[in-house]
Order: sequence, then structure tokens, then C-alpha cells
Amino acid sequence: MNNKYKAQIDSVLHYINQQILKDWSDMASDAFNKAIQGDILAKEACMSSRNFQLYFKLYLKESFGEYVDRVRRELALQSIPEGYELSDGLILEHYLDSADMPESNHQTEVWIPINKE
Repeated sequence: MNNKYKAQIDSVLHYINQQILKDWSDMASDAFNKAIQGDILAKEACMSSRNFQLYFKLYLKESFGEYVDRVRRELALQSIPEGYELSDGLILEHYLDSADMPESNHQTEVWIPINKE
């Protein structure tokens, strides 16, 4: 990959990670999604939307949406206290926007103790 594009993608990764770590609790429910839209990220990289999508995927082997989902999921899993696990199918509400999920799948945060027997 061209070093110029690598630096641009690295700056976008930094921007995405800052947005993921930001406290969005006092913002509109779609504020996070608006902050990481493809056209916003492309502008951050000073690239066209199409070139940004192509080079991002070339560089990371995943789309920017897949990257954001993976990083958010990893951070959510790191926040689970030792001795607990997240039950299958439930999503940490404060890490994943409910606006992205169908209404019937919306769940709140639930901690399930691990049976250590």
C-alpha cells in the first residue's frame, strides 16, 4: 500500500477510536452513527468515499463498519467483571446503539454468573 494512504487510514483509525471511547450518553441517539459515517471518515482521510472504502478494506482486511463493530464488541467484553459472562444474544446497551438493532432484539445489559462447579 502507498505510504500516503497508510498515513491517511491511520489518522482515520485514530479518529474512529476516539469516537468509540467518547462518552455519548448525553448526545442524541444517532450522534455516534453520524460521527462515523463513511463520508465523514472519507473527509477525515481527505479521500473520496469510494477510495476510502477501498483503501480501508485493503489496509485492514475489513470494512470500516466491521472494524467499528469489532472494536466496540472487544471493549464491551473487556468491561465484563471477572467471574461473569455475557449471556448469548444479549448486547451491552451502552456500547451498541439500539438504533442499529431491530426493535424486537433490543436488550438491556445483563450479567450472568459463571457456574464454577
